[in-house]
Amino acid sequence: MKKLLLVSFLLGSFLTFADSSNSFDILEDRFELKHTQLTDGTTQLKIDDVDIGVINNIPFINIEVETFIGKGSWDKFNKEAYKKIATNMANELRTTLGSTQKVLITLVLDPDIGDNVLLSEGQY
Repeated sequence: MKKLLLVSFLLGSFLTFADSSNSFDILEDRFELKHTQLTDGTTQLKIDDVDIGVINNIPFINIEVETFIGKGSWDKFNKEAYKKIATNMANELRTTLGSTQKVLITLVLDPDIGDNVLLSEGQY
């Protein structure tokens, strides 16, 4: 009986100190597994990292792609196809969060050498 009480106490303590960032970590992992690349049918951008969160009640998705030089394949990427992909990702996040807010999605290029480059930003 003491062991059951101790386990219950410890479990309750873990749940009390668990914060919402853990749920976003799980959501980020799920998005990264589902969305490994952006593709318009001919051009591909490999997704390196996805950050998801909510700031001031505005949900956001930050997608990071990597390249060795320049802007990679972004210049050749069909921007209308990207808008459809971003809209689908925003809808998926809204559904998961139970939200009706527009989702801010940023696409950032993280080159091996140099500063990060903002490729696209918009609300979907």
